[in-house]
Amino acid sequence: MLTKIDSSLDIITKSLTVAVLQRKPEVFWFHLSIRKNVKTTFPNKYKFYEFFREMLCSSYVNSKGHLHLVIENPSWETEGYMHYNFYDAVHKHPRFYIKIKELEDNVLCFDMMPF
Repeated sequence: MLTKIDSSLDIITKSLTVAVLQRKPEVFWFHLSIRKNVKTTFPNKYKFYEFFREMLCSSYVNSKGHLHLVIENPSWETEGYMHYNFYDAVHKHPRFYIKIKELEDNVLCFDMMPF
């Protein structure tokens, strides 16, 4: 059974998934902006969201068909991030990805790279 804090983190990651799969970045913005237990590696949450939205739009322009999620923990990852990779039906590499790490005190940290 999930506790209230665990379910809060689960809701945030599900909102991310829904935002990407349904092409609705505003779904994720709602949870990103109001939650105090969400951090980013960007200067602020709005800058992260702007980059997230632009990268999402770009990924859909370059994708073939619908995206699907594969959560991976690469062997080269040394910082404790889980990689949320969104693949299309054709390409070998993900069309969109975001890294998520759970910090102490049930805080999620989001990171994205520009490639």
